[in-house]
Amino acid sequence: MPDPKQSSFDPQPESTGLARAFAVTTLTSWGLPSSAEDIRLCVSELAANALIHGSDTP
Repeated sequence: MPDPKQSSFDPQPESTGLARAFAVTTLTSWGLPSSAEDIRLCVSELAANALIHGSDTP
């Protein structure tokens, strides 16, 4: 099992892109680049939903 990675992002629109990049970089470092695009899409949706529904930022 790869070493776990984690990161936190501020509730700002640009954080969605940072979260996507973090996911792709992490998966690639784990030798899983073939999964990166699917996971990138999931992370994008989750981050956008968290920003919209989980913060007070307009």
